[in-house]
Amino acid sequence: MESIVNAWHKFVDFLVTYDLKTLVKALYKVDWIALLHNPVTWFVAGAGLIYVIISKRYGILVFVGSVAALCFIFYQTIPENIEEVEIDKLITFFGATLAVMLVNIYYFVIRK
Repeated sequence: MESIVNAWHKFVDFLVTYDLKTLVKALYKVDWIALLHNPVTWFVAGAGLIYVIISKRYGILVFVGSVAALCFIFYQTIPENIEEVEIDKLITFFGATLAVMLVNIYYFVIRK
């Protein structure tokens, strides 16, 4: 129980240090095109994909895909200036996030 409390406090400290504005700025600083053109990215992604498929750890694949989908959804719908979010983009964000959550609930809870 002590380790769970310590992990929770570390998580809260992380959220206090890196608030939403800081995370949005960090997400917008990443040059996604340069990252996709980097051969190291493709080597690591390919090796990871081969490992997941060979070892049949599809939960890892679902998790990584969910994180990538959430980053893409966030990048496409939430503007860099987070104070000025349009309602249609916010509804799109919540709808897409709900879809990703439902896929994860199905795979990790219902399917098991």
